[in-house]
Amino acid sequence: MRELVCGSHGFNELTRGLPRISRGVLTSRLRQFERDGLVKRDAEGYQLTEAGIELEPLLMGLGEWAARFGFEDPRPDELDPTLLMWWVRRGVNLSKMSRRRTVIEFHFRGEAQRYWLVVEPDEVSVCYSDPGFPTDLLVRSDVRTMYRILDQNKETRE
Repeated sequence: MRELVCGSHGFNELTRGLPRISRGVLTSRLRQFERDGLVKRDAEGYQLTEAGIELEPLLMGLGEWAARFGFEDPRPDELDPTLLMWWVRRGVNLSKMSRRRTVIEFHFRGEAQRYWLVVEPDEVSVCYSDPGFPTDLLVRSDVRTMYRILDQNKETRE
C-alpha cells in the first residue's frame, strides 16, 4: 500500500520500490487489496480507491514513527542503492523544482550501476541507463551516506 500511496501504479514499478518481495507475493497482496476494495486495476495499472486514499495519513504516520523509533542504521547487507533511489524519487517535491527538466546523476562508490533521476514538471523517474539528457547535477557518494542524508532530511520535514 505504501508504494501505491507514494505514486507507483505499474506492477514493475511496484516491484522496484519493493525489491525484496517476490512477484508471487506482490501479486497475491494486490489481489487481496482489490478484494478488500482498497485498489482497482485499470489500463494504467493499480489505482487507489477512495478507501485506499484514506489510508494515506495512517501509512505515512506509521512510516514516520517507524523511522524515528523502530529502526537503526541499515546493516551493510541491507544497503540497497536501487531501493535508495526509489526513496530519493519519492522525496522530490515537484512544487519546489524548476519547471524545466532537471537531470541528477548518481555515482555510488563501490557500485558499478549508475542512476539518473529525471525530474520533469509533473513526474520524477529513476533511470538505470543514461536517459540522453544533459546532467544538471552529479552526486558522488557512498550508499550509507545517502541513507543518512535522506534520514536527516526526513527529520527536518517533521
